[in-house]
Amino acid sequence: MSTSFHILARPRRFGKSLFLDMMARYYDVSEAPNFDLYFHDLYIHSHPTPLKNSYFVLKLSFAGLETGQGIERIQKDFFTKLRFKISGFFRNYQSLIPNGTELSDMVLKAPDVKTAMELLENSVGFLDRKIFLLIDEYDNFANELLSAKKSSEYLDLTKGTGFYKTFFKQLKELAESETRVFDRIYVTGVSPLVLDDLTSGANTFTSLSFHPMFAGMLGFTEDETKDLLQRVIAEKSLPFKIDEVMEDARKYYNGYKFDPEGSIKLYNPDMVLYFAKEIFLLGKYPREILDMNVRSDFGKIDFLLGAERVEALFPKLLQTAFDGKVTAEVSERLRIEELYLEKHFFSLLTYFGLLTFDSIARGDIVLRIPNLVIEKLHWEHLISKLEKLSATNLDTSELSKTIQELAYSGKIEPFIQYFFDRIIGIFSNRDFIKMNEKAVKGLMVGLLHLSKLYLIFSEPEMSCGYADLILKRDARFPDILYNWIIELKYLKANSSEPEIEQQITEGQNELKHYTEDPRWRKMLQPAGVTLKTAVIAFIDGKEFRIVENVLS
Repeated sequence: MSTSFHILARPRRFGKSLFLDMMARYYDVSEAPNFDLYFHDLYIHSHPTPLKNSYFVLKLSFAGLETGQGIERIQKDFFTKLRFKISGFFRNYQSLIPNGTELSDMVLKAPDVKTAMELLENSVGFLDRKIFLLIDEYDNFANELLSAKKSSEYLDLTKGTGFYKTFFKQLKELAESETRVFDRIYVTGVSPLVLDDLTSGANTFTSLSFHPMFAGMLGFTEDETKDLLQRVIAEKSLPFKIDEVMEDARKYYNGYKFDPEGSIKLYNPDMVLYFAKEIFLLGKYPREILDMNVRSDFGKIDFLLGAERVEALFPKLLQTAFDGKVTAEVSERLRIEELYLEKHFFSLLTYFGLLTFDSIARGDIVLRIPNLVIEKLHWEHLISKLEKLSATNLDTSELSKTIQELAYSGKIEPFIQYFFDRIIGIFSNRDFIKMNEKAVKGLMVGLLHLSKLYLIFSEPEMSCGYADLILKRDARFPDILYNWIIELKYLKANSSEPEIEQQITEGQNELKHYTEDPRWRKMLQPAGVTLKTAVIAFIDGKEFRIVENVLS
């Protein structure tokens, strides 16, 4: 890239810190003797760039600052961390920077950030070798403030003469000064929100977040994920077939795209490593497919935007879950004063990894839910909001029992009765839901996601069309006895009996064709598992009918 100051935004726990560690080892002059050790079997080893091991590297991370005791405590902790980092910098390069040891001690006695930074300028500015500054989690503590509804403290940090804004102003000055102390600056975080506020919208940093050249940066590729899981299976001599494990991993964790027009899809690395670690330790799939650290992301967005704003956007978010996709802008510049805009809501969902790029359609960006884990998160969040908006409380223990009946007894009616009473009966007259076949299917998927027993496929492509729902037993529960293919029909209240029968017959014919798909038939009828089909016809909110069939 032609510019030297970059930001890369990626979802939380997506490998940003490890990536910066790698960059530090590649560019750090003091790591030159270790180049072969770190990079011996990689492409970059045989194709090094001219600037390898040519910089002083200063690596900062602003994670872990105390945000609960006021702005003065944040500023104190920030300065303490910065002083120790710069002091360590001078000690690390004491053989290359004149008076490095003395400078290290002087920094520890510096009265403020400005003085500490001036020591860097005065000591490195006249040298031929410059600094590559790496800043990890630049937005961590600022986002924590916003999440805790401390917007006034956030503004004190990032506006006017706020110390964090002043710090970034100093970085810019040192990077653009005649001495050019910071030759390169590379910043990582979750979103550009804080940086845009810090730099007042100036084009100081170039975003790499959605640049096509960097679409594969961070995350695991298909081949990398397969290689990792193959090693785990081989190391522990586990009775897993790698193709089957990859089918599940793909459904759980794949699907992230950082270029709307690109084809590269990435796995969430933290979740894949969690999955691989649990298989290695337990010899089986973990009971939880979700690393719990990700579960809080919706809550953070609720706080960032405010509960009222999120509730106003609820119908749009619910429709996104029904469709699995949404057409929306994704802004590369975000400012706190503009978060009320709908486009910024979907931008935040994308930066947090709760949505991802799908494609470009008629010039518009299409976003989608990336994978099963995130789809589950969407529905947990939405069901909770539905309960709040309708002032009702769903009995999830009863729901769990009805899904167990589906899985272990092959009985679908208890679940449909629960769905009819608790969902259609309550929500069919609500302003925020227009009840139709799509809404019925979406809400049913949402309820099923509250259970761990099934992998849920909504409108999967089959050899002769798209089934409404397929419930395939989750590999974590090998004792499940029944898989399902379900076709849904939603009819108006004044539908005649012949019309109802016609719709049911049409559904039965569709199911017959779906069950003739050899690939799906093989997946849904492993040894010991019975495949059942069901047409479920809802007649407005008044009644339902079920026609089942057992496949031999």
